[in-house]
Amino acid sequence: MLTRAIREDGLHELVMGLVHWGLFEMPGLNLDEIEIPIKTIPGGTLPDAKQIEALKAPLLKCIEKLGKEHPELKFKQISDELRAFQPDPEDLDQFLLMKSMLR
Repeated sequence: MLTRAIREDGLHELVMGLVHWGLFEMPGLNLDEIEIPIKTIPGGTLPDAKQIEALKAPLLKCIEKLGKEHPELKFKQISDELRAFQPDPEDLDQFLLMKSMLR
């Protein structure tokens, strides 16, 4: 997830959070057990691949912990999908630019 506040003094820093929505579909998990890593990106830029990778580590650690605490639940698919997740921020930038031009 990416969000940036627009206020009277202009655009604020970009806030990036990494969420795998499959965690919220797991029966028996409480919301407070799910960690959502967050990073602030200064300077009006999009995150780079290194910054995105930095968010994956704490989420994978959380999933590993959940697997130990809830051995009856299957977290392998979520872990595999998260490890394979490699978005290209430049593609996102181009997509958002094209979408804003169509308005």
